Amino acid sequence: MTTKHNPLRERILAQGEPGRQTEKFARYKQEIQAMLAQNERRLHLEKWYAGAIWIFGVLFITACLLIVGYRGLVEPAITTLALAFVLLISGGVELVKHFINRSRVEVLKELKNLELQVLALEERLGGPGK
Repeated sequence: MTTKHNPLRERILAQGEPGRQTEKFARYKQEIQAMLAQNERRLHLEKWYAGAIWIFGVLFITACLLIVGYRGLVEPAITTLALAFVLLISGGVELVKHFINRSRVEVLKELKNLELQVLALEERLGGPGK
């Protein structure tokens, strides 16, 4: 069987195929992916750090409250309790910072993916992105 040359069919099929990416676009895409991967690694380390300092603060203040409760109110105990509260507050601040940074990284990831899609469309259509 012979197949007829159908230019309309070929153009429609060509639209579904991914366009050829220029070297500049491919390099930019790799840089964006590397930046996002680095942000994810930092976020992972920050999560462990914030969790560790929070758990340490909670355990320390619990131990201090128990010890002071059994011994009674003594001058060094007040200083120790103040230190425990400062540790607890700093742990809470670190947790809040982590939640803010996590949200920032998620928004940045969404924006960069959207930007890459727009750049790919501009490149494919031969628009002003070149």
